[in-house]
Amino acid sequence: LFSEPEVADYLGISTITLARYRKAGKIGCIMIGPTPKYTEHHITAYLEAQQCNVSSSAFTGSNDAKARPTGSGRGATEKGSSSALLLAQQILSKPKSP
Repeated sequence: LFSEPEVADYLGISTITLARYRKAGKIGCIMIGPTPKYTEHHITAYLEAQQCNVSSSAFTGSNDAKARPTGSGRGATEKGSSSALLLAQQILSKPKSP
């Protein structure tokens, strides 16, 4: 069993944030008296729930309309792509140095 400070340190968040997540039901725990304790299963389940499923076409420069944001929201250009998306694509397309 892991204590709240141990789990918060492992996840890179504050103990207050971990307590908020616990109270909101975002991460499970075992209550031993008034003290929450976490198992490896609780931590793994929380991390799996946080995974993002990003479409690879968003990073390949595909002309597919589904890969581009649409509308005239903040930062949108005439073509419908946000400048943040274009910057991310440029950064990811650069070759990685060894």
